[in-house]
Amino acid sequence: MLLRKHSVAFLLGLMAATTSLASVACSSSSEEDTDTGALVDEPTASGFEMDLAAVNAKWPAAGFAAEKAEDVFSVLVQLENGKSFRANTHLFTKSVNVIPYANPDIEASVAGATDGRGDAVIAQYIQPGEVGLMIKHHRPEHRVLALGGGGPEMKENFKLQDTHIGIIVGVERNGKPGAISINNPKGYESGAFGKDHYPMVFVKPTFPAGVDAATQKLYVDNIRSMAVLFNTVSTFPGDYNGGDPLAAHAGRNQAPRRHDDQGHRRRHQRASLVHEA
Repeated sequence: MLLRKHSVAFLLGLMAATTSLASVACSSSSEEDTDTGALVDEPTASGFEMDLAAVNAKWPAAGFAAEKAEDVFSVLVQLENGKSFRANTHLFTKSVNVIPYANPDIEASVAGATDGRGDAVIAQYIQPGEVGLMIKHHRPEHRVLALGGGGPEMKENFKLQDTHIGIIVGVERNGKPGAISINNPKGYESGAFGKDHYPMVFVKPTFPAGVDAATQKLYVDNIRSMAVLFNTVSTFPGDYNGGDPLAAHAGRNQAPRRHDDQGHRRRHQRASLVHEA
């Protein structure tokens, strides 16, 4: 999606929020309900704006043209009785904080806005050593949902058009703060963040009052280390839409071990036979 800052326009945008992982949720509102869906205080604004004309041209939505950035992360639900209501499915703060990014193959083209670094603005929110989550979604191109049918697209609507979650890690790149993504399948985006048609929401963990800075760092270091280790041994499933048992490699050249309901039932059946004998 097109963004603007100081008359510099370039592709790619997302919304950032600093929130507790335990409070990640969506909120909805109706014509009488003015709830914004905000969960946390506003993050420091990036200074970038969304080019709404470009958004509406790229993703037209009959009956719900984007008039402000928050519209791009919401959906108009049309009921069978002719009524409709707005659901703020991807708003974690009262307003959208636009964070631009660019993959390495095009980052040089946005040098005027990000000093030639596609992860420069992300790094302002995810410091070196910190971790967060990126929730990739297709809400901008699916801003109207007409109920009354059960086509294949309804499955994606139940998932709120969220189709990928990755891990963000703050790093140091060429002597400056940067960021990478960790994904499964492991080769996905090669550590970058994606193209303009697939924006994302950034969230990062916060800690309860009383947890001192040193202990917070220990938690974050542990989360980062275990995320890398688990991702290394995990196996991406062939069917990731409901048929994806958790699997991991037990060792080199060994078949993945499956941890799913089917395996549990087999163990339970064997236990029952032993008990009956």
